[in-house]
Amino acid sequence: MRLRCSHPAYLQAVDRFFDAPCPPRPAPGQPRRPHPGMQVENEYGSYGNDRAYLRYLAEGMRARGIDVLLFTSDGPRDATLQAGTLPGILKTVNFAHGVETALAKLREHQLDGRSCHRVLGRLV
Repeated sequence: MRLRCSHPAYLQAVDRFFDAPCPPRPAPGQPRRPHPGMQVENEYGSYGNDRAYLRYLAEGMRARGIDVLLFTSDGPRDATLQAGTLPGILKTVNFAHGVETALAKLREHQLDGRSCHRVLGRLV
């Protein structure tokens, strides 16, 4: 089996994981959306570039009722930011290389920074 890609046996395992019972819903009076977002993959651009796999994850989350902001997080390098996400999914970076450098690189790849603010504004 190959992991973190479109290998059929791995995708079957992903489906079993996604279909497992989730923790209980928030109690009355708690926010409807206790989580502002959900990460599709972690630092995937450093590992692979299988867009069909990433799409499968995002579509699987949506099909199972995940209706919060979806995002990815990668290192602030061209290759990782190109391989580790999909159009329509918010790109984020981690700050191992320094905040200013990481944000500058993210701005090159997050085409419409204002869309991020609009999405986050609806969630809070």
